[in-house]
Amino acid sequence: MSKHFLSMQELDDRLKALKGSEIEVQKKEQQDLDIVHIALDDVRYDKDFHKFDEYEAEYTLELHGVGTIETDVGNAVPLPSPVYEIALDVDTMREYEEDDHELIISTERAVYKIKKV
Repeated sequence: MSKHFLSMQELDDRLKALKGSEIEVQKKEQQDLDIVHIALDDVRYDKDFHKFDEYEAEYTLELHGVGTIETDVGNAVPLPSPVYEIALDVDTMREYEEDDHELIISTERAVYKIKKV
């Protein structure tokens, strides 16, 4: 399996190439696994100019689209909002696994795997 580390621009380019497609986002946080399916309409970023402490992310990746979330229990429910957010910081790792065509975003709290379905 070949991995490439991505700049923010490369991550953005790969995500925007998925617009108009259904994507799957697997979020692994501690022992929890959430699987989200989104009909991706848009990709945006929000910068937090008013961080209150160092625990808040500097940027938020916003995946816009209607979707569902499947929890560890196996229940799929609609996303509460048409925007799925991932907190990003300067030291967030961004990778692309060429063999699996997956984008991997690793933060302090979770690992996200994003791919076209």
